Amino acid sequence: MITTKSHAYVSRDFVSFYMAFEQHRRLYFYTVSPLIDSWPLFGSPLPVISILVFYMVFVIYLGPKWMRDRDPYNLRYLIVIYNACQVYYNWWIIKEMLTDKHFLPHFLTFGCVNATQAERIEFQNETYRAYWHGTMNKLLDLLDTVFFVLTKKQNHITFLHVQHHAAAAAVLWTVAKYYSGLEIMIVGLCNMTVHMVMYFYYFISSLGPRFKKYLWWKKHLTLLQIAQLITIITYSVASLWLACGFNKYVVYLLSLETGINLVLFLHFYFKNYGSKTMSRSLTKKIAVCGELIDSWPLFGSPLIIPSILLAYALFVLYFGPKFMKNRDAYNLKYVIILYNAVQVYYNYWILKEAISIKHFFTYFLGFGCAKGIPVADEQFFFNEIYRIFWHGTMNKMLDLLDTIFFVLTKKQSHITFLHVHHHMVMVATIFVVGKYYPGLEPAIIGFCNTIVHMVMYFYYLLAALGPNFKKYLWWKKYLTVMQMIQFVIILIYASIALGFSCGFNKIILYMILGEGTFNLVLFMNFYKKSYGKEKRAQAMKNKLGVCGSLQIHETYDVNGNAMVDKKVE
Repeated sequence: MITTKSHAYVSRDFVSFYMAFEQHRRLYFYTVSPLIDSWPLFGSPLPVISILVFYMVFVIYLGPKWMRDRDPYNLRYLIVIYNACQVYYNWWIIKEMLTDKHFLPHFLTFGCVNATQAERIEFQNETYRAYWHGTMNKLLDLLDTVFFVLTKKQNHITFLHVQHHAAAAAVLWTVAKYYSGLEIMIVGLCNMTVHMVMYFYYFISSLGPRFKKYLWWKKHLTLLQIAQLITIITYSVASLWLACGFNKYVVYLLSLETGINLVLFLHFYFKNYGSKTMSRSLTKKIAVCGELIDSWPLFGSPLIIPSILLAYALFVLYFGPKFMKNRDAYNLKYVIILYNAVQVYYNYWILKEAISIKHFFTYFLGFGCAKGIPVADEQFFFNEIYRIFWHGTMNKMLDLLDTIFFVLTKKQSHITFLHVHHHMVMVATIFVVGKYYPGLEPAIIGFCNTIVHMVMYFYYLLAALGPNFKKYLWWKKYLTVMQMIQFVIILIYASIALGFSCGFNKIILYMILGEGTFNLVLFMNFYKKSYGKEKRAQAMKNKLGVCGSLQIHETYDVNGNAMVDKKVE
């Protein structure tokens, strides 16, 4: 017999169980918004899971088995209509996103906008709608694999193809239902653009052999997909520093998935399009270069530079601060003055040497398309370019000293993750490219960067001379403007080179575009926060080092809201 006391325990346990069950049920069925839950396929995860499971089972096993003894279906007109619908649907989603009055302000500022509650609700509802259409679009993509099966083109169905389609639909649906924030809007914008172009290609292809002459740009579809993945990773990584309210775990997952796809697409591109071209290009460069670069200091072995970078990182992050913990800061005023003066001259000298090379502007402004140049002059030109790469690497290694000076003068707050990361990546990149692929692709970076660094170190030289020269430092903010201009020039040059260069490696160009975009976003955000007329209350929690370091000190008002005091040193 159940007593009153035991009945109370049973009731309490039942209530606890019911509440836990209800919370679990709501997690799966009514999570983000009743609005999105009321739309088709979003009330429960079961329909989408069922569709994806059936899709994979059909295209991998049941479909091929069913078609084994059957003739392929003639789906030509159906595929023409399908491709036309895909072009229009992707275009329509892009148009709806870009014409929404709230989208670009939120997207370009990583969610850091001042908006009323009503505006936020309106934008969120539009975001739900965009996510729903995006999910339907990804589910519609599954049909092209089904068409491959029904037309007996099973060799078109690769692991990359199936994994990409299934993962894209699953990830988009999951994020849309449970966390429909701005984090993956970059995916939608890039993906819809790429798919619009891609299905336009398929549309032309499906019209028949007469249109084959218009399909010469097939391999550029893969390059376009690689470019979108680099753009997504760049935006996602930048959001870790610049975003307001982004879920970092969503960003990490997005970066991981995008990174996996980038590796798969790069492998596909090199396997199908790049191997022969790159082999010929590398053979030519090696023939011209011989053992010249390997005979120069630090370039004979790939182990020396990484060892220096490892020692640098360990010193500035651990051993240096530990060594200086109970010591007074060193007075390095005159060493720093000399260092800045040397940097000004070295950057000037590298710039002068580069533009003095015979035929430099012919190659540089012609994007490598130089005709009628004698073989001897061509060999001399590339030997000089290799020499500039070596000096560029030494110059980037010299840049490492400024971080060491921060440690020895006990200015550890100046040493940010971005500062150390930027210096190490610059050295590693120019060394790898200089030793293994010293072409003209990154010449635009060297050209712009030496000019900017020459001016920048001249500013630091004046600043190091003491308070008497402070009146000459009024142009500090124009350093940031100058840096932004260099990134715009780099992006324009690299973009033009994608279509009009002769022998440029497109993978290196895409890397330049990704890194250039990433840095441009960081500098634009820094400029707006540091020199803009209005300073927003929300700011990055991480430190951002630009031309020195941007220190962020958080204090709080009486309501517990973060207030940010920014100081550039």
